[in-house]
Amino acid sequence: MSIRALLWLLLVVLPLLAQRFPDVKDISQVRIKLERGACRGGCAEYSVELGGDGAIRYDGRANVAVTGKHSDALARADFAELLEQFRDAEFFALKAEYGGKGQSDVARVVLSVTVGGVTKSVADVFGAGAGMPAVVGELEQA
Repeated sequence: MSIRALLWLLLVVLPLLAQRFPDVKDISQVRIKLERGACRGGCAEYSVELGGDGAIRYDGRANVAVTGKHSDALARADFAELLEQFRDAEFFALKAEYGGKGQSDVARVVLSVTVGGVTKSVADVFGAGAGMPAVVGELEQA
């Protein structure tokens, strides 16, 4: 193998493979979580986790209509559709953070997906202003 081919493999191909969306072997073990953090002001502070087993777990901490821990269920087909949106967005290839390390006056939104024991989290602090793709904002609203 030539040095050029080896460099191409190391610099282009292997990083792409490492960032692929993992294969889902058991959808009941997949988790999608959204966490909204505090800010200086009245920002909603809560987390919601959806499981491929149909479980919904909500924890309202501050500035929300419903506080405390609550649970519900969703249809597996709805979860599978949402998971497909994350796959289509190439979620595992996104940067870990879009702006604002150390910013305390802006709410931080973290989306996380766990598949097969592998978790990818994406933090949104300044959104598009920090170069975040629009699809991340769409996933936050999904």
